[in-house]
Amino acid sequence: FTERGRLDLRQAQSVQDNRDQIITDLSWLALDIHQYRLLPRQMSGGGGTYLGYGPPREMSKTDDASYSVAVKDHEVAIHAQSTIYPSASVEVTVDTTGRLVWWNYAGEFK
Repeated sequence: FTERGRLDLRQAQSVQDNRDQIITDLSWLALDIHQYRLLPRQMSGGGGTYLGYGPPREMSKTDDASYSVAVKDHEVAIHAQSTIYPSASVEVTVDTTGRLVWWNYAGEFK
């Protein structure tokens, strides 16, 4: 390897590490979102809907990304903006079953 090759490899690994961590965070956030939907309103849940959901404070911004949600009755769109690579982001939707669908990668994550 040349020095340039090593630097390119380190950069690619760093981008992939950040993307992987964001995907992990999105999985945990999807779990939290779906649990909210399943919990009755008396237990601070959505009672069968996602309306009223807000991400936990510790999940709004991490070392890897900031997360925002757009809530609809039967789905939640999540936008994750990398804090390490400002042009890189991931958008995904949590469906009624709690699955992450409609993935979209931007910037260095493409």
